[in-house]
Amino acid sequence: MEDCRYATLAYIFSGNKVLLGAKKYGGAKGKLNGFGGKVEKDDKDIFDAVKREIFEETNLVISNPELHGCLIFNQKKQKKKGIVYLFLVKDFSGDVKESDEMSVEWFDIQNIPEERMWESDKYWFRYVLQKRKFEIELVFNSENDLCDEMNIKFVKNVNISPNV
Repeated sequence: MEDCRYATLAYIFSGNKVLLGAKKYGGAKGKLNGFGGKVEKDDKDIFDAVKREIFEETNLVISNPELHGCLIFNQKKQKKKGIVYLFLVKDFSGDVKESDEMSVEWFDIQNIPEERMWESDKYWFRYVLQKRKFEIELVFNSENDLCDEMNIKFVKNVNISPNV
């Protein structure tokens, strides 16, 4: 792989509800997802990055984000790899507000509209709800959002790349 990008993704929980957002524009427009984004050079680490992204996208201030998973997006045709560190968040303050980038909506964890999620998320998101830690490699050979291959490994602790 020629190019590797690092990002964060967080799911915010309150009781039996999860906060999800939908992008307002671009290729991900309308897709439900957690909150996060690219690790920027000014971020001290991935924990700092996820806190910044959540505040930018939801107006919430979080504490104690739990590193829960690692998603490796391998886009062979484009020779790109993305490593996304996945967090669970239960401790937060502030009032939820949507941003220019994303809408925000609370969903009962028993009634999440999976048809509005990315195709590959439908397979692994259940492990988030089960609170099982994992590392997943998702292989995409084409330019659409359909995953050609998925390899999952359940772990006790998620490894953080030394390059982040």
